[in-house]
Amino acid sequence: MKLRNKTLRVLAALLVFVMLCGSLAACSPADTKETDAPEATDAPKETDAATDAPETEADKEPVEIVWYRKHYGDQNADEKMVEDAINAYIEPLINVRVSVIESVGSTALDMALAAGDDIDLFWTSGAQLNGFMTTGAAYNLSDVLPNYPELYNIIPETVWEASKYQGSNYYVPVYKESATGFGLAVPTPLVEKYGWDLSTIDDIEDIEPMLEQLANDGIDLPFFKQTMMYYQFCYDDFAFIKHYMGVDRDGDTTKIVDITKTDDYKEYLEMMYRWNQNGYINQEEMTKLEDSVISSYDAAGEIGFKYWTQVPDGKANESARHPYEVEVIPLTKTYLGTGVASGSTYMINAKATDEELDACMKLLQLLYTDETFANLAAYGIEGEHYNLVDGRVERISDSGYNYPSPWAVTSVTAPTLMVGEAENKIELYNEFNNAAELCCTAGFFFDETTVVAELAAIDAVFEEYQRLMDHGFYDPAEYLPILQERLASAGIDKVVAECQAQYDAWLASK
Repeated sequence: MKLRNKTLRVLAALLVFVMLCGSLAACSPADTKETDAPEATDAPKETDAATDAPETEADKEPVEIVWYRKHYGDQNADEKMVEDAINAYIEPLINVRVSVIESVGSTALDMALAAGDDIDLFWTSGAQLNGFMTTGAAYNLSDVLPNYPELYNIIPETVWEASKYQGSNYYVPVYKESATGFGLAVPTPLVEKYGWDLSTIDDIEDIEPMLEQLANDGIDLPFFKQTMMYYQFCYDDFAFIKHYMGVDRDGDTTKIVDITKTDDYKEYLEMMYRWNQNGYINQEEMTKLEDSVISSYDAAGEIGFKYWTQVPDGKANESARHPYEVEVIPLTKTYLGTGVASGSTYMINAKATDEELDACMKLLQLLYTDETFANLAAYGIEGEHYNLVDGRVERISDSGYNYPSPWAVTSVTAPTLMVGEAENKIELYNEFNNAAELCCTAGFFFDETTVVAELAAIDAVFEEYQRLMDHGFYDPAEYLPILQERLASAGIDKVVAECQAQYDAWLASK
């Protein structure tokens, strides 16, 4: 895939050798006094020894690979400076050099790989990642991973299992929070004011008396979530494949169900409608709140309970987002499921040579285990892009290199902790991931290519109805049958049937 410098050096050596031979032939024996000296036959010939000696790793030219990284625009003007520093550090360790390309969007990466551009290692996530697996653009790493045990052992076995596609590993997850669970956050001052015992909250319904107190006291947003959806509060009930389709965790786990037809979904919509009518969901601002407006509500203490995604060290992480301390309330278990580990990943081009594949894997292994390399990739150059304050990283504002967090770059276990992060951050992440339950659908990917038109039509229906229904603006007694009828016309039954056929095949292959 690349023209190696080594080739050029070999050609140059041959040219020198030819010129040298010509010079020797032009000299007569009379031109030198050493011609009559007896030949020292017992002395070893240096040329033979050099020819017979095996080439060591240090003698080899570094393997050059192209590393396609997540893009953060103008704030990374110093990417080339950091690239040079990375190469100066890693080349003596693994004999690899990288050329960094910052992505300019998912479409650009799709087009580059399809065109056969020179890309070896690339960052990707989510739906785009699924496409690379189904089209064969990504290298199947299943047989390769055991050869790099330091890399493999950084990530729990359950995460590797949840990362599989059709039984194989096509990507290396960036190790971070690898499980999903949901709950609520509420300002600590409100908890103290009303004397609430949060340990009594097991389900979202349990906060209804507290919402009534907030509404009676004139709090503008007793319950707040801009993009509230059913699955966020019913994650223990279904293993969701789409937000409207999944497997009943406590029922027949071999069957795909249309969740919009279940009693659980109907009861949830009825609760949201009741909350809306009682004033717990702001009817004027709730549908279109801008970030600036939300911040002003937050600063004024006018937000009560809000939706929260579970993360390690949840209370500290969520409190850092607000001008006051908050309490967090887990409402569901955490699960390791398909796609959960795909929020930040690395893939290797399926067209990579054995040499390039090995170089990419060595680079990832070092990136995930070496603090110096991880710091360079995540934070940049010390003194230029960040400073160390009592052994912690403090970024330099507008420095020219700024990835928002190590989650977009490397394993959470590798880089130096940042100012404000928990001393036991790594232990918290390991505990969080190891405590998660492996989902019954982990490893199953729904190939949507045969139902693209139906999926688009279904999305259009939800765009029209779901937000307003999930926030309780529509009475489900009237509108749920309309939603179900529209979804049927859009082809939801065909989508469920196609998903079921693929799920059956996946179960049979396990």
